[in-house]
Amino acid sequence: MIDTIRFIILTFLIIVSFFAAPKTQAYFTTSQSAEALDAHTALFLIDYKFGSPRHTLHLPIYTDSKSKISSSTVSFVILNEENKEVKGKTTSIVISTASLETYQKYTIPKNKSQKFTLAVLFTPDTYSATEKYRLQVTHLPFDFDGTQQLQLNPSELVYYTTKAISL
Repeated sequence: MIDTIRFIILTFLIIVSFFAAPKTQAYFTTSQSAEALDAHTALFLIDYKFGSPRHTLHLPIYTDSKSKISSSTVSFVILNEENKEVKGKTTSIVISTASLETYQKYTIPKNKSQKFTLAVLFTPDTYSATEKYRLQVTHLPFDFDGTQQLQLNPSELVYYTTKAISL
């Protein structure tokens, strides 16, 4: 009787795991840094990894410093210590050794993972020697097999934030 129950439970777990929604093997940030390059320019770097055991993933190379939601861009904001958005000029890109294929997105084959770096140069419109700046990712999209569009949740993006620095 107990063996039958074990068999049923094991069979149920195998079936559920087979039909469960696809999950990425890794989608986490590995480091965040911020450096003042000079009195008016900051460099923000956020490293993260992505991979899936069952699906080919596509992640964008393009970035946007606005809170725009798009499947083709990683979005971020520059915040001050009061969590208010700071206006300024940014130059940014996502860097990786992953292959660039169709749709100008990085491609990660199934059963592989890749490291990505969001690199952002920032110069505030109004300089303040006392103000501190930090970068927070607000939108990080990806897709499975070029079809299913997904994004990280706000609760996950909390970790995609650099320390605050002064210029």
